Amino acid sequence: FQSDYQLMFASFNLAFHRLYKGNLHKLYKKQDITILFEKLQNYFLFEFATLSAEVVNSFKAHNQTFDTAYFLRIISFFQNSGKEQDPVIQFRLQLGHLLLSENETLYPEVKKMFLRVHRLLAKDDLRAILVTISGFVAARGWQGKKFFKEEYHLLTGLREKLNLLVDDNNEINPIAFSNYVQSKLKRKGKKEALSFIRKYESHLPKQSQTETVQLALAGVLFYENKFEEAVQLLLTIGKPFFGSEITYRWLLLKCYYELKQWDRLQATIETSEKFLKNNVHQLPAQIFSSIKKNLEAIKLLYRNAMDEKGYAQKLKSFIENNAAIKEMDGRKRKLETKR
Repeated sequence: FQSDYQLMFASFNLAFHRLYKGNLHKLYKKQDITILFEKLQNYFLFEFATLSAEVVNSFKAHNQTFDTAYFLRIISFFQNSGKEQDPVIQFRLQLGHLLLSENETLYPEVKKMFLRVHRLLAKDDLRAILVTISGFVAARGWQGKKFFKEEYHLLTGLREKLNLLVDDNNEINPIAFSNYVQSKLKRKGKKEALSFIRKYESHLPKQSQTETVQLALAGVLFYENKFEEAVQLLLTIGKPFFGSEITYRWLLLKCYYELKQWDRLQATIETSEKFLKNNVHQLPAQIFSSIKKNLEAIKLLYRNAMDEKGYAQKLKSFIENNAAIKEMDGRKRKLETKR
């Protein structure tokens, strides 16, 4: 859009100086100047929609709020202007509307528009957009919303199909890598997950490659109910880097619960609570809330297993009122209240 505008501007500028000798009246009379302004408008809207998405993502990542009304007014104005927009511009405006309003009912239309225009997008834009949409979807998957959990798996498959998992530096994000492995496990099983690990492990940043692969393999072992082996592999990691520590702790907690290693479970619950308390401002609010609920679920499961009075009913009530826990890793059997 920038190039379109600049080329059109250069064309009009050349005509103004060469053909019409600086006479604007003659230029306007002979040339359709509205085309130039349409190109300028497309360029502005594309940059505006891109910037608004970056702003909202940045603020959410740092648990900050800001007034979205200004952005939404501009988007609404152009969406309701009655003027037909370029399909890519329509999509970017609708995506901006989705992110700013957080109106989940807009998501199906945004996805439909994306599938119509994705071949028109530059690779960098395509990758950035899919990361943004995946982030929106993943946050709702963390809340236990089944539709968005499924959508995250589908988007992961689309990113792989379009060869967009690896960035321009030939690297894959370690957190994304772990999420992709879990997605493969849940949808395709162990074979596909291991194939994915082998295919992409060389693209992980060198400084976190070993522990990221170990963490992914521990997830595979947990999936196979090899809880003791998963624990042994996790403990070889030592202290994981911040981005993977949530997955690391969560796997340990689930393994200790399955193994009925109550002392270790209690100790890991306590250190995990301290971790959350110390990093409340570093974690996106929705993810923090979901992790806190999952941790509360583990505590209730533990206390119920210890036959502490009243915890069977508390656990039952907690499960019924928290979709995220009910759906946790698809392992509903662990979340049934003992009778």
